[in-house]
Amino acid sequence: MSKIAFRCILNVRSCSTVTSKFDIRFTTPADREQLGILLKRGFHEGENLIKMLDLTYEETKPLYDKILSNKFTINNSLCAVNNYNGEICATIIFKLLTRGNNYKDYVDENEEKYFKEVIRGNEKLKKCFDIQEKCCEDVWKVFPNDIKSIWKTFMLAVLPEYRNMKLANLIMKSREKLCPERSPDLYGDIADCTTLTSVKIQNNCGYKNYSKVPYSYIGLPPAPDGSDSVIGNYKILPHYYEKRVTK
Repeated sequence: MSKIAFRCILNVRSCSTVTSKFDIRFTTPADREQLGILLKRGFHEGENLIKMLDLTYEETKPLYDKILSNKFTINNSLCAVNNYNGEICATIIFKLLTRGNNYKDYVDENEEKYFKEVIRGNEKLKKCFDIQEKCCEDVWKVFPNDIKSIWKTFMLAVLPEYRNMKLANLIMKSREKLCPERSPDLYGDIADCTTLTSVKIQNNCGYKNYSKVPYSYIGLPPAPDGSDSVIGNYKILPHYYEKRVTK
């Protein structure tokens, strides 16, 4: 186990009684196959928008595959690994948002073109993208001008058989140590929440709301779990304030 991952387990042990069973680490290209399975079972099959729009896995798989081929995403997302069998059982998939030049090498200009090509002619996919884009259209307004690049929590997935183990909370708490060590000049995070559970998890981790777009925006009723909107959350990560104090 890496030193960073070991320190992570020690530091977050208090948030769950089972953390010693899991290693929290960054994803790598070698994880793509397991992550693909995890996104199918731990995200696609339970996500509100996908279920209400009746999107099949076959319709969305090209998007998942493209996201996992992004150089920044596949090397900088986080996953929880079962130490007993090596199974990747939970993940936070990150994307990079930037308005500066620090991360130009990670910006895939063809990715958005590819997404538009995939959703063209698929009204269900178009609705899914429309409401999420509406939710984060003014995202930079909540960040200070000196924050040029941020994380975007794109997907949070946990395999069904692990959902009573607080792994989502574990990864969320771990990221505040691991991510600044990896990329110290990424000072914030945004996320589009479509379930009450994801909103609760992020609220418990200090996230704040910056936007709310009702499902009725794309002609949908409230979700079975009671949520009626896509919620845009953001957080300025603690090391941003630590940097300002030390200056």
